[in-house]
Amino acid sequence: MQQVQATRGDLAVKVNGIGKIETSREARLAFGSAGRVDQIYVNEGDKVSSGNKLARGKSICLPP
Repeated sequence: MQQVQATRGDLAVKVNGIGKIETSREARLAFGSAGRVDQIYVNEGDKVSSGNKLARGKSICLPP
C-alpha cells in the first residue's frame, strides 16, 4: 500500500453524454374540493417559487 499526504484543492470533472435530463423534484397536488381549471398561468418547465399563482379554478358542487 502506498501512502501519500492529503492536500486541499479544486476538483474538475467533465462528463459527456446524450439523453434527457429530468428533475427528481416533483410535487403531488391534492385539493379539498372538486372543481374545474379555468386558466393555467405557467408552462411545463417554468421556474416557480413558493406563493406563485399556478392556475385559476372554479369550484363545483357535488351531491352528498
